[in-house]
Amino acid sequence: DAYVNLIKSCGFLDVEIKKERRIELSDTLLLKYLNAEELLAFRQSNAGLYSLTITAHKPAGCRCVAGI
Repeated sequence: DAYVNLIKSCGFLDVEIKKERRIELSDTLLLKYLNAEELLAFRQSNAGLYSLTITAHKPAGCRCVAGI
């Protein structure tokens, strides 16, 4: 939602998430960057890494760059 709102704040209209795919990260990889306690908190949270396909339209003449 935050990413879609950022796109809308830049002047885009009809913003839609067409495809969303969660990218699974192994504990071995995550432990290179997190300690055991942080890994447990991450796994118990709703956080994740996602690949999104988003479509939107930007009105002609709109040159806003809000939030970027």
